[in-house]
Amino acid sequence: MVGGMADLCEHVGNLEMRLEELTQGGQDGGLGVNLAVLEVRFGAVEERCGVCDARMGELIDDVKAFTKFFTSWLESMKDDLLLIKRALGSISGGLDSRIVRVPEPHVFDGQHNLKVVENFLWDMEQYFEAAHTHEKDRAAVCTMFLAGDAKLWWRMRVVDDSRPKVSSWEDLKKELKE
Repeated sequence: MVGGMADLCEHVGNLEMRLEELTQGGQDGGLGVNLAVLEVRFGAVEERCGVCDARMGELIDDVKAFTKFFTSWLESMKDDLLLIKRALGSISGGLDSRIVRVPEPHVFDGQHNLKVVENFLWDMEQYFEAAHTHEKDRAAVCTMFLAGDAKLWWRMRVVDDSRPKVSSWEDLKKELKE
């Protein structure tokens, strides 16, 4: 146990020496110098925290301003969308979006009665509008509603190379009225 006591005394001596170095300034400047360095560093950390807090406040203000702007812009877009929906509703006249079946006009058999010709052309115009037939297709569609003498006339008209070709709806109307 004597050896154990000597080791203990040596250990206590080492601790006392270290304590004396810390309190009196030993090799690394002592406890006072270490405390001063820590205070400077703590001050720098506090300063950085203050800068971070200020910047965080600015960011929060920016986010609030952006949120306010975006909310008002979104409300404006909702109002515009509502106006567009109303305008589209009034344009369509509240009609159902189903496809409407358009009745086909009566065939024209070639009678040389002006009233019959005019009625046929009127019916074809109405049919074209209701069926949304493109202008360039109207002459070809109309010839599908020719019968009898009118169909024979059209067949001969297509085969006859000496006369100018009928390519438009307006040309066909003139030919039918002659």
